[in-house]
Amino acid sequence: MADVVLVALIIGPPIAVFFLKSNGALAFLSLCAGYVACTLAGNDLANLINKSNLRLKNTDVDLIFLLVPLILTIIFTARAYVVQTKLLMQTLAGLAAGGLLALSAVPFLGASTNLDFSQSKIWPAIQSGQSYIVGIGALYCLVLIWFFNGQPHKKHK
Repeated sequence: MADVVLVALIIGPPIAVFFLKSNGALAFLSLCAGYVACTLAGNDLANLINKSNLRLKNTDVDLIFLLVPLILTIIFTARAYVVQTKLLMQTLAGLAAGGLLALSAVPFLGASTNLDFSQSKIWPAIQSGQSYIVGIGALYCLVLIWFFNGQPHKKHK
């Protein structure tokens, strides 16, 4: 079961980016922002929510911080690319977002769902490639935003 969840986490973002023609680079960076938010503010927000008689685990709040920016970015940037080459470049960035989603969500999912990801066949490979997924993924997404995000210039007669 853990392998199925991991595969869904990895291929979910690139599939959504491809079919919605969204901006995969922004999806990756929004996931980075969500991770920073859950790391720095997740426990405080969970404590605040628990004071208001809503019972949520800290890990559930952290998962919300991770998933909501990613999902909203994919939805809000839908139909951003029509050109096939740019769409393929953005889908590759979406694959990087999927790898990062797996890396960042598995610790929280393990605590929330009692799935044992250490017994998974895929998880050790993802963990061993963690620095490549994060480093190359971030650099690739920044290059896409810096150099390939502009609209083509149209000449007016």
